[in-house]
Amino acid sequence: MPKTDDKIVHMLNDIYIYENRDLIYLKLYERKARRLSLNLTVIGPDQLKGNTRYEQFLSLYEHYSVNSVEFEVSCFARYFAIAEAHKNEDTFILSDSDIYLVNNLQHIREDTSLQGVFIGSEGFYGEGSEHQISPHFSFWNKALINSFTDYLLEVYKRNKQDHFLARHYKIQQEKIGRTAISDMTLLYMWVKEKGIPYLNSNAVGSSLGIDHNISSVYSENGIYQSFCNRKAIKLKGEAVYCKATDGMAQAMSVLHFQGEYKQVLKYFYQGRLARFYWFTISRALKRSLKSGK
Repeated sequence: MPKTDDKIVHMLNDIYIYENRDLIYLKLYERKARRLSLNLTVIGPDQLKGNTRYEQFLSLYEHYSVNSVEFEVSCFARYFAIAEAHKNEDTFILSDSDIYLVNNLQHIREDTSLQGVFIGSEGFYGEGSEHQISPHFSFWNKALINSFTDYLLEVYKRNKQDHFLARHYKIQQEKIGRTAISDMTLLYMWVKEKGIPYLNSNAVGSSLGIDHNISSVYSENGIYQSFCNRKAIKLKGEAVYCKATDGMAQAMSVLHFQGEYKQVLKYFYQGRLARFYWFTISRALKRSLKSGK
């Protein structure tokens, strides 16, 4: 009979990435995942051939976003693709490709409290929640992801009748500026409307240590110290730490190199940290010169 810990590690062993681009940093991610004994599966649009639920979603989709239709639809597509690819009832992780995996990730895989709970990263700004949950490193099981794809079909059917998503888009624009009715918006609505068991991973002091966005210092219950417009990061061997403004050190399991930081993720994986820091400083100088400050 296997030990309990062995079973738990197996249950949190599967990671899925939906991607159709040839990315250097994805190859480095795959290499690190193998070092951590993770079962990483990279899938793409071929997984969706003949998927009637996804075809139904496309027939219902209305676009409200500053991003392209192709970008937003691809974000939604991954849920249908992964729902089809994951065959058992075990907990699994959905991941973006622009992620730096830290060795500290191991402790998450041994946490029994995560089973049956949707874990995503809620965005915050100076005045509170953005009412969006990022799935960039999120925890699911079969029932949860099927529930969410059902919800997507339900919401866009409803939107055909009363266009409530268009109204919500306008409200979000007025509140936070550039925005979208995206999978992140719908994840937040799904959790609230359906009473989904949910844990926010974007919180200072969380044992999860999952970074919402390397360029965002706000979290649910605190603010991180910053360095040139991004989180201040401290490295100790292969460990990675961020620190809150109250001095609390946060051991990180995952860093999310979102937006412009994608282009230097490969240097972080390769240990070429001078390039990473130079990128940060040069971007800050350019912003300063542009603003005249």
